[in-house]
Amino acid sequence: MTKSTLAFFFFFLAVASITRGHDAFVEKFAYTRVMATCVGEEIYYGWVAKVIAAKKQCYLEPVKTVLKHGVQRREALAARLEKREALFEGPYLKKLLNKAISKASNFTCVMQKLNYADADLRLLPEAMKNEVKNLTSSATFNADMVKIVDYCNQFSTCLPDEGLFPMPIQVKRLLAFMKCGKKLRMTLCMKQHILKNMDHFDVSGLPSKGSDQEEVAEEILHILWGSEEKEGFEIY
Repeated sequence: MTKSTLAFFFFFLAVASITRGHDAFVEKFAYTRVMATCVGEEIYYGWVAKVIAAKKQCYLEPVKTVLKHGVQRREALAARLEKREALFEGPYLKKLLNKAISKASNFTCVMQKLNYADADLRLLPEAMKNEVKNLTSSATFNADMVKIVDYCNQFSTCLPDEGLFPMPIQVKRLLAFMKCGKKLRMTLCMKQHILKNMDHFDVSGLPSKGSDQEEVAEEILHILWGSEEKEGFEIY
């Protein structure tokens, strides 16, 4: 097995651990390695350093209650349940609440420090596009990164103002945007890796028949994903 073949194998092994595994540490480690390989270690770890610096600043600031709950609904529920034996005792639920508030506060604080969101927690897509439009030496890759920001921004703004969960719409949109961006960046990096390793694939049986490298890479990506995906095709 050649060095390039081995690298190709480990890349998709890392992707598989993300798409199929449920170990948070392994998923985070695999995602980090894929992104560092995709954009370059200096660029990726430079961005990680910015995030860590923002987190350190936020740790020094007071926790903000960005998770709001309907007081009347909570009091009404408490009145209905006061005669029942509590399964989750008050101090334990308060501990969980404080943990959730702290996580949301740190998340929104970091988003603001990175200039990804304004003081009202509205997304700042232009600032994010400026950050990625010259990210690498590949103009095509950079353009795709800009498209991801636009797509995920549009996706997040489609969320209804009134939802089924007691979370402010601004926070829900920030979370949706980041989750969307992470998934699409992974997809983009997978396609780029396939493009660099096209010699591993005999594409003579594909509909495109190798007429366009980008199109072929996307077809291969869809084939690899579709053949391995399970939960996505389940109806229940």
